[in-house]
This record gives sequence, structure tokens and C-alpha cells, in this order.
Amino acid sequence: MRQLIKLHYYAVQILAGFTALCVVFLIVAIGAEAIIRSLGWGYVPGVIDLSEFSLFFIAVLAAPWLLRENRHIRVDIVVANLHPNLRYRVEKLIFLIILGITATIFFYSCQVLMDSWRLKEMLVREVEIPDWWLQWQIPLAMFLMSIEMIQRLFFPHCRYEPKKKSWLDADEPVDIKSAQGGE
Repeated sequence: MRQLIKLHYYAVQILAGFTALCVVFLIVAIGAEAIIRSLGWGYVPGVIDLSEFSLFFIAVLAAPWLLRENRHIRVDIVVANLHPNLRYRVEKLIFLIILGITATIFFYSCQVLMDSWRLKEMLVREVEIPDWWLQWQIPLAMFLMSIEMIQRLFFPHCRYEPKKKSWLDADEPVDIKSAQGGE
């Protein structure tokens, strides 16, 4: 069980890293496109299409990370003011509803992906790509979000957090006052 939770954690982190690369691509590509156009050197074919695809990737593939880290938009004015016992039950109900939604979207998006694969549909624009290249993200994201909801519902205390989340994290907490020579 612990290995599955660890695998889930790293799958979500990899998708978050991929979405960060998509953001970097958007910044560089659109900036370069603007500079090239302003200099009168024409334009870079496909940048607009690839930017649209990147926006789709960012929206879909970042969702599991946002959910896992509780960084999604959450309006809980009513839930926050409930008695702790009732709040726990309402949150479990909300998790169950989210699980139902993500599982349903997963099911139907798998059907769309399989149909796109079977029919060999192509997306023809300035950049021509198979349609399934855009369809695989939704089933993957919904699958990972469903796993997160199952974990929150049935295994709330079984969660993987690495000791160091990234190479930027310090090994030991640093006391700012003593590091600056203060008291």
C-alpha cells in the first residue's frame, strides 16, 4: 500500500513538473514570437497552436497536484463554521461527491480517448497532430484525482511526504536570528 501511495505522489509531482515546463514554454515562445514579429522577421509557425495545447495541458495536468496540495479554489465558509464532528462528516460527503465526479469523467474520457485512437482522428491546424495526443491528459488527471479522493476517504492517515520535497529545501531548519548573529 505504501508503495502505491508513493507512486501516486511521484506521478502527481511529475505532472506538476511537466506543467511548469509548459509555463516556461509559453513564456519563452510567446515572448520570442512577439520579438520576431516586432522586428519584422515574420512569425514562427505553430507557436499559437502549441501555446493553446500548453494551456490545455496546464489546466488539466496541474489539477491533481493542486488537489493533493490543497491549493485549489475552495469556498468553505459554511463547512468551516460547523461543529468539528459535523464538519468531518460533511468533508467526507464532499470527498465522496468529488470521487463520483472524477470517476465519471475518467470513465467517459477513456471512451473518448479510445474512440480517438481507434478512428485515428487528426487535429489539422498549423500543426497537425493525432487527436489522442490531446485526449490522454483527462483520463490520467481524473484517475490521479480519484486516487487522492479514495485516499482521503478511506486512508486519511496513510500519506506519503518525502523528507525533502526538492533540492531547494534545507536539510535542517535554519534559525534566522542566530544565522544573522542576533539573540
